Amino acid sequence: MEKISDVIDSKTFLERRQEQEIKKDLDPSSVAVVNRLFVFFETICRGFEKQYQGNQKKIDNEKSQWTRAFMDSGINRIEQISMGVKRCRLESPINTPTIGQFLKWCKTSEEDYDLLPKEIAYIKAYDLLRNGELQGLSTEQFSVIHHALEQSDRYFMKTNSREKTQLVFYRNYEIAIRDFLSGKLKPIHRAIEDKRDEQSEKEKQNYIAKYYQHCKSNDHFRTQMQLILGDSLKWHS
Repeated sequence: MEKISDVIDSKTFLERRQEQEIKKDLDPSSVAVVNRLFVFFETICRGFEKQYQGNQKKIDNEKSQWTRAFMDSGINRIEQISMGVKRCRLESPINTPTIGQFLKWCKTSEEDYDLLPKEIAYIKAYDLLRNGELQGLSTEQFSVIHHALEQSDRYFMKTNSREKTQLVFYRNYEIAIRDFLSGKLKPIHRAIEDKRDEQSEKEKQNYIAKYYQHCKSNDHFRTQMQLILGDSLKWHS
């Protein structure tokens, strides 16, 4: 006859093994997001302690359900739930919200970030091309415009007509908005500037400087230029 203690130990072992098997199937990135989210819930939800009564196993089971829901929704970065956290803070629920409710809160729209209409974004893109920076825009507005401009190709935008560039930029701007709202496009820090135009200008200046030095060392070239320009030609060392 089996001892009760042996039965309990066997049951506990099987439960632990099942838990380990379940955890193997969970995406570590989604798990990390859920763990951080539950820290937030514990802070913001007044009834959190009463809801779970300090039962860690109950909390872990709940986290597993949230993790699977996040995996199904493709959520594996904290940025993807930022709007849900913001709305949860505004709602200040007593208990943790349902998974379905929280996922609804996570869905964002252009209005949530006050993203610019494509016509204004197009004008701002050219300001960015000329000046290398944009003033008065939020990080989100800047990020979407910057990404759309890069996808449209700066050289193409500089060298083609308004009719051509508008079509390309508008399409890429709409794609950039969708990617941003879905969490695929990460915000760009405003301090990060595209250095390609600056590098191109440096390369041109280096080429001119080298050509200038070459001309200075060419006596025939100097003589011919002296005849053409007279005393106005001065060679500087």
